[in-house]
Amino acid sequence: MDSALIGRVQAFTTLLTAGLGALIFLLPTLFPNAIEAALYMASGVTILITIALVGLWTRSLRYAGSLKS
Repeated sequence: MDSALIGRVQAFTTLLTAGLGALIFLLPTLFPNAIEAALYMASGVTILITIALVGLWTRSLRYAGSLKS
């Protein structure tokens, strides 16, 4: 695997993680009347949904790749 590609992937995941962290940090400011527990629950559910969608997406990519072989 190309080392430049690895660096790009690492930079992208760092950017994505920092962006999501900033969004979670700003949630109380964006929704001042919301209960903190509800904000944490919404963040957790959003993360779980994202994990499920990425899992389905990568599974479909692996399946499509196996059909090409």
